[in-house]
Amino acid sequence: MLWILLTLIAPIVIAAVTVKDSAIFDSFEVSVDAVFIAFALIVLLSYTGSLLLIYYNVLSTRVARNLTAWVCISFSVIIIYIFREEAYFVPDKVVSEILTSDQALRITDNIYDRKSVRIRKRNDGHYVARGRINNKVVSMFVDTGASTVMLTSNDAKIIGLNPSDLRYNVVIKTANSTAYAATVHLDRIEIGSITIYNVKALVAKPGSLSKSLLGMSFLRRLKSFEFSQRFLVMRT
Repeated sequence: MLWILLTLIAPIVIAAVTVKDSAIFDSFEVSVDAVFIAFALIVLLSYTGSLLLIYYNVLSTRVARNLTAWVCISFSVIIIYIFREEAYFVPDKVVSEILTSDQALRITDNIYDRKSVRIRKRNDGHYVARGRINNKVVSMFVDTGASTVMLTSNDAKIIGLNPSDLRYNVVIKTANSTAYAATVHLDRIEIGSITIYNVKALVAKPGSLSKSLLGMSFLRRLKSFEFSQRFLVMRT
């Protein structure tokens, strides 16, 4: 009897797990949670009733084994549904521990269905994004204190710019010194699955900057970005 009930309810259960919005269920004025509560109650009642029948020798031991297997499968589905929000990010979390800290990991926000990128913080406390500028690989320190993206002269060469042809007429004041940079516009910057086009940037005069910076001219073009204890999450 239980397997008949499960066969009838299974399509609804599968739909509830796989469909992100509940519009289908709303049209019947039934919530996804209500479906699972009903499913759990049916499983419990059916299992309890079957145990009583087995106790009074109405059902055989073979039926009892099959019944137990179905109940285990049913409760596995229920547990997966209960912890579906946490389980959604498990693969990404596992991969993020395997990847080096400057490799951007593409994730999808389960609530808002936005494409996002997560970068793990390095042991020295910095967030380093390894991306592509004009289709060339460049690593940049994420710096919210920098008003624009800033490139070293070496990275400028990598992406196809000639530092000797640039005009270093922008004064940059740091805590210890004054440096000069040239204004450029980058066709695009790609970090993981995020691509921002036509980004204003500066190229530092040779010898004045040791690491390229991913500054606010890129970050402010995102939908949002947030820092946690271990990750930087950027969303478009």
